Amino acid sequence: MHEAAPIRWDDTRGCWDVFGYDAVQQVAADYERFSSRMDANPDYLESDGRSLLHDSMLHADPSRHDELRSVVNQLFRPSELATLQSFIHQRTDDLLNAAVTGESGEARATFDLVPEVAYPLTVRTLTKLLGVPPTDRDAFLEWTKFTDTAPYEVDDAATRLSSLLDYLDGLLDGRPQDSQEEFLSAVRSAAGLSRAERRSILSVILLGGLSTTHLIDNSVWSLTEVDGFETVRSDRDALIGAIEETLRYRSPVRAASRYATATTDVGGATVEPGDKLCLWFAAANRDPTVFDTPGQFILDRRPTDHLAFGHGTHFCLGASLARLIARTALDVFFERFEEITVHCDQAKPTGSMLVYGPSTLPVTVA
Repeated sequence: MHEAAPIRWDDTRGCWDVFGYDAVQQVAADYERFSSRMDANPDYLESDGRSLLHDSMLHADPSRHDELRSVVNQLFRPSELATLQSFIHQRTDDLLNAAVTGESGEARATFDLVPEVAYPLTVRTLTKLLGVPPTDRDAFLEWTKFTDTAPYEVDDAATRLSSLLDYLDGLLDGRPQDSQEEFLSAVRSAAGLSRAERRSILSVILLGGLSTTHLIDNSVWSLTEVDGFETVRSDRDALIGAIEETLRYRSPVRAASRYATATTDVGGATVEPGDKLCLWFAAANRDPTVFDTPGQFILDRRPTDHLAFGHGTHFCLGASLARLIARTALDVFFERFEEITVHCDQAKPTGSMLVYGPSTLPVTVA
């Protein structure tokens, strides 16, 4: 794929697929020629209902993007997020306790890492950040089961979406009154935003953050390929490196879209105004012109220089949070169990083109 061209036109889907590392960086960095706005799509139709992401920073270019992001940007600094570490540690412990006990209350050695630990941990951490009271966090777990990241199959996605939107609107209205979380206060008090834009900030953090689920399970999955559990258990730096290599090797978020606003050369191809481009970050992370043996998980690969969190103005707002959740959860997991067997033959993919990771990953521990 990379050898043929860094970009190719897909006539069936009517878009350019951008695979090459340099080409992906070029498009992601140039918001003047490649827009994230939904109305930059010539076929765009205005939505007639509420939406989680329609008015979000994900679909905005500077300066509006920067204005929306600035509302909470400072709250995602590593120093600000550090206060969440003890919460993440305790919730991981709680979920592992429940996983090795089971619904019957009897001890068991095998459980599914994705729906029993990684996904609920991610949801509970994100709802803690958003200012959702503990009594309502399990409801969020149910409401978000319709998303691409969720390791569940549901037949009432519209109902769950509506319930989630109603609750987010309630948070913006000041319910519950006892919430004093700094994040929610910043969104409520920000000047010059519509209700949809305020809701979209909450939605971006929630839905974007859910991909952290697959940073956790993809890390465990990848480490089995190099028999790396003991290495990361005894060396914290090795664990940090393993997470970064997982981001490159099994990127949880695979792609993003842009629309060309000017005639531009990308990787030797002429892109015209109105053309859609799909930026394949996961493919760029395996570009052999940048990474030696890109199809191998190399635990001590340095540096990684991956594009798993994107590039340019839309670089992932929650990158530090994702790393914190994954690092803390994996620390607890590997510290707790000396023997871990990952049943990779039973792993099932999510089936999403956007999100990469298993919907199920059974593990046996001792």
